[in-house]
Amino acid sequence: MAVISTIEQSYVDQFNANLVLLLEQGYSKFRGTVDEMEVTGEGASRDRVGSVNSDSTSTMNRITSRHSDTEAREIPHSRRWLYPLTYDEATYLDKVDQVKMLADPKGAYVRRHAGVIGRTLDTIILEALVGTAVAGQRGGSSVALPSGQEIVHGGVGFTLAKLLEAREKMEIDEVEDGITRYLAVNPKAITDLLNEDKLTNADYTTVMALQAGKITSFMGFEFIRTNRLPLVSTGISKCIAWTPGAAVLGIAAEPATRADLRPDKRYMWQLYSWMSAAAVRLEEERVVEIQVDHS
Repeated sequence: MAVISTIEQSYVDQFNANLVLLLEQGYSKFRGTVDEMEVTGEGASRDRVGSVNSDSTSTMNRITSRHSDTEAREIPHSRRWLYPLTYDEATYLDKVDQVKMLADPKGAYVRRHAGVIGRTLDTIILEALVGTAVAGQRGGSSVALPSGQEIVHGGVGFTLAKLLEAREKMEIDEVEDGITRYLAVNPKAITDLLNEDKLTNADYTTVMALQAGKITSFMGFEFIRTNRLPLVSTGISKCIAWTPGAAVLGIAAEPATRADLRPDKRYMWQLYSWMSAAAVRLEEERVVEIQVDHS
C-alpha cells in the first residue's frame, strides 16, 4: 500500500500560522488607533452626526416665558465613503537557491510578507488622516483637511511650540479629556526636540527616554515612530496628531497568505499574500497636521 506524504501540507499550515502570529504581534503600528469596519461590496459609508446647530460650543435654549413655542434646532447629518483597494505580494523560493543557503529562508520570507502587509496598512491609515475624504450622500463630494487643522512648517523642524500648538488645537476643538491622543513622528522629529533650547531638564530626560524607546508618551501624546509620514514636498513631512474616531479603516478582505508548490515553476514554493482595505477621515477636528522641514 502506497504511503501518502503530508509534509507539503504541513509546510503550508506552518506558513499560514506563522504569518497570522506575526500580524497579531503588531507589524502594523497604526491599526488599532482608528475605528475599524467590515466592508462588503465595492465601497462602504459611515454616517456622521454633528453637534446641535452645527456648533459644538452651543448650550440649551433658555426658556424665558410661560407657554412659549418650542424652539427646535437641527442636528446635521453627513456621510463619508471608502472604497477598498486590493493589494498582493508574491515571492518564489527556488530549490536551487535553498540548497546554496545554510539556513532555511521560509521563516524569514514569512516575516518579510508580514512586514509589507503592516507597512501597507500604515500608509493607508496615515494618508487617510490628512488626505482628501470622499463625502456626500453618494460620495460625490470631497473634504480636504482645513487649513485651521494644519501647522505650517515655517522653514523649521519639529519644535516644542508646534507640539503645544497641536495640543491647543485639540483642546479648542473640544477633544474629550482622557481620550488617547496619538502622534506619528519620524526619528528626525524626536532629534529636533532634543535640540530644542526651551526643553526643561525634565522634558529633555523624557524625550531622551522617548528616543530610546523606553517610554511612548510626552505632552499628553502617545508617540508612534514611523518612516512612512506623508510629504508636503521634498524634505517637508507631515507629523500627524489624531484620536480614535478620527478615521475608519475598512477591511474588505483580511490580510491572508498561502504557500503553494508551483508545478509550472519546477515545484518551487510560492508565498502569496493579499488583502483589500481602505480608510477615510471622519472628523477633521480630531486631526492636526504638523508640517516639519527636514531639508
